[in-house]
Amino acid sequence: MELCAEKLAWLEIEASKVLAACDRANELFKDEWQACMLEILLIPEVGAHWRAMSGADLLLERHPGEPYTGQRELEDWSTLAGYVFMENKYLRWNRVRNDTYSHHPGSAWNGIRRETFSNWVYFLYQLAHQIAEGKTDNHYLVDRLAEYKVRLIDDISPTGRG
Repeated sequence: MELCAEKLAWLEIEASKVLAACDRANELFKDEWQACMLEILLIPEVGAHWRAMSGADLLLERHPGEPYTGQRELEDWSTLAGYVFMENKYLRWNRVRNDTYSHHPGSAWNGIRRETFSNWVYFLYQLAHQIAEGKTDNHYLVDRLAEYKVRLIDDISPTGRG
């Protein structure tokens, strides 16, 4: 798989949307950074850019359920919240099962990072959090995102547009 960035349109996404996605992830998955990456990909314009960049028919779905709180024994694991990643509608990286927690955020993210262009999602996450923390020396992340034709718009800091 080869990245063909020159054919991509630029993605402009607000920092507030990225942070809101991480807040959604933290509601169900405390301290589970992979869930944050997945919720960022579930932002419609981010997901469209990811699919265009990876050149495949990709599907990421949120599985509703109860928050995972570290349970070790459970009769039906399918009652827990999670994510399922599929490629080409037939190749499931992971799936919801009742006998194991195969739809854990780490399972879906593992497939995404192995099979698609996804590094830039982590750069987006880092940059949004740096802006929220008031850090301004973030040229490295801005440059890395530009390689993937992604621009994060600062709509949260006092010096940003918002």
